[in-house]
Amino acid sequence: MRLFSPVAAAAVLVAAFGLTACSAPASSTTATPSLTSTASAEPTLAVGAVVDATTAQEIGTRGTQRAYPMADGSFVVVDRGEPLPAAVQADIDAKAVAFSEEWGSDAQAAATSASLRAREKVIADASWGTGKRPILILKMTAYETAEAETPTTFWMVNGAGPAPDGVSRSREEMTAVVNDWLAQQDDPDLYVVIHG
Repeated sequence: MRLFSPVAAAAVLVAAFGLTACSAPASSTTATPSLTSTASAEPTLAVGAVVDATTAQEIGTRGTQRAYPMADGSFVVVDRGEPLPAAVQADIDAKAVAFSEEWGSDAQAAATSASLRAREKVIADASWGTGKRPILILKMTAYETAEAETPTTFWMVNGAGPAPDGVSRSREEMTAVVNDWLAQQDDPDLYVVIHG
């Protein structure tokens, strides 16, 4: 009489279970699950499309699109990686010009903290509304020396962009410096230039 060792018996059982588990049923009508996702992709709207508040809320801040709020209560679709629609750029610049005029005025000294808050709001609104990194070109007025009787007006950059180099420039010169800097970036459309 021949006896199987416990190791041999276990090997036979494992092999038998393995064959049962690997064999396909004789007739199967159930569908096999798909490995691909069935979730629908987020809808993409055309850049420049005007949308209502509900659609703007649906766009939110996911993905690369935003719904930029306009003064009339409508929203304009923008994309972080594409140039801004002209209406959005004009709205951002108008807010910056209003701030810039206040900043360079005689009331600046009396309202410095309010002016700084206004500047930060222009930058934050442009960034949040477009999803882009803001570069604010703004006007500054300062006395070059303690003895100077007349202030000097010059333009500078706030936010992202070229590093300050201490050179006083006109608005046109500062815009050219920013444009040169943008031309050297891998993706210049990721920035919004705000012309104060």
